[in-house]
Amino acid sequence: MNAISIGDAIGEGFGLIRRRPLLVLVWGGLQTAWSIGLTMMMSPTYIGMTQYMAAFQKTAKAKLSSALSNFWPLLSFEGQMMLMGMVSALIGLIFTCAVFRAILHPERGRFAYLRLGRAELLICLYAVAASIVLLVAAVAAFIPAGIAAALSGVTNAPAIGLLAAVLALIAVLAAAIWIGVRLSLLGPMIVESGKLRVADAWRLSRGHAGSLFAIGLCVFVIFIIVTVVHVLLNVATGTVPMQTFTHMGQPGKLPSQLIPPLSPGLVVRYLIAVPISGCTLAIAAAPWARAYRDLAQPDVAATFA
Repeated sequence: MNAISIGDAIGEGFGLIRRRPLLVLVWGGLQTAWSIGLTMMMSPTYIGMTQYMAAFQKTAKAKLSSALSNFWPLLSFEGQMMLMGMVSALIGLIFTCAVFRAILHPERGRFAYLRLGRAELLICLYAVAASIVLLVAAVAAFIPAGIAAALSGVTNAPAIGLLAAVLALIAVLAAAIWIGVRLSLLGPMIVESGKLRVADAWRLSRGHAGSLFAIGLCVFVIFIIVTVVHVLLNVATGTVPMQTFTHMGQPGKLPSQLIPPLSPGLVVRYLIAVPISGCTLAIAAAPWARAYRDLAQPDVAATFA
């Protein structure tokens, strides 16, 4: 039976950075470019929302019906933010699949391993379906907690309702983590085979849940450390321009009027972000491709024969 080496899996991302530093910088640069573009696209929305909320508060004090009639712009803002969030998630998925491809198929290096093809669409479909299932499961788990809370209110025993809610939350989190661990190799498997085989991914991880959980925990800790270092670098170099948020609410101010005074700090900030973004991507995604490669035979179908 094949086994997973936790150390080798965690080290795969660092090995990729060492072997292909320019590739990692390209990933980081493209992610940073998307971040800059997203900021430029959404700045009018953020500024408009800030100004709208200020006007909404004044209107709400004057006349409630008028305030409610002006509620639709807020829904428009929320819709734009939701749309950009979904696009950002898809772009993040494309970069993650690029790391998988760099580990599993190093010969497919065109366009820095970036694709928007069958594998990415299948993983996106799986993510949407998994989110719906998780939401339904969470609602089902909290129904008994709600009943217990209602009964505790009737019986003047609020501790019972609180305990039921905590237990339901723990159960949902534990189930989500367990299922996530068991299906953590599905992404690399889809990139490898081009097929959505949930049952095969579940079987492949059988007996390795502990190792996969340890990998996930290590990746999470590394991610926290990198995030803290990134924030400290921004603070140390003075590249967290808080005045942006105060200027946003000023009427008549456009993004082009806000950015020039802050451009030196923003340039430093984004230059720091390029290597950090690329390295974080490699360190977070490569271990799963390495774990899949360790467990799967050259012919993946033979693994389940």
